[in-house]
Amino acid sequence: MAKFGIVVPFVEEHNELVLDAVLSIMEAIDNCQDIIEVIPMADKNRIGVPKMLNKALKDFKHDYFGYFGADDTMLPNAFKNLENFNGDWCYGDCIQVEDGNKYPYYAGEFNYQRLKEENFIPAGSVFVKTEILKEIRFNEKLTFAEDWELWLQIGKRYKPYYINQFQYNYSMDTSVFNKSFIKRFLNKRKFR
Repeated sequence: MAKFGIVVPFVEEHNELVLDAVLSIMEAIDNCQDIIEVIPMADKNRIGVPKMLNKALKDFKHDYFGYFGADDTMLPNAFKNLENFNGDWCYGDCIQVEDGNKYPYYAGEFNYQRLKEENFIPAGSVFVKTEILKEIRFNEKLTFAEDWELWLQIGKRYKPYYINQFQYNYSMDTSVFNKSFIKRFLNKRKFR
């Protein structure tokens, strides 16, 4: 059994992108001692990311669960930074890539109040103990911000370890809903 499992959900339009994502993860795996499994999952029926991730969790046997965008790329030392990790969950920093430009993003130390205001945790850098995720699970009613809601649910009970290192290149999609819309939506959620 691998210590880390990382699921890469993708749709048909991302067939070419997912290869780069998986290759970048494999390169990062080559640089560390831990056993890591990469699990690409095609969303052929367009059921959405939360349902795909919950589906992956059903038979997931690894200690830690992570997921990764098909349009993102892992940095070479990402898993090296996690070799001694054994907490409940963790996250790190990322490089935001937008229109070919790269911008460093420092997530910073965990603060639950801040998390209520903004999703400062880069999803591609997160690993959560599988037993925690099997209990909490992704909200399948959401079509966006499923990661933010999950971090809020987990963060209520478990403090994450912050890896003060760049873990991956995050491809910025400028067509996504603006932050104020997402914040208003999430403020209506019961967990707030």
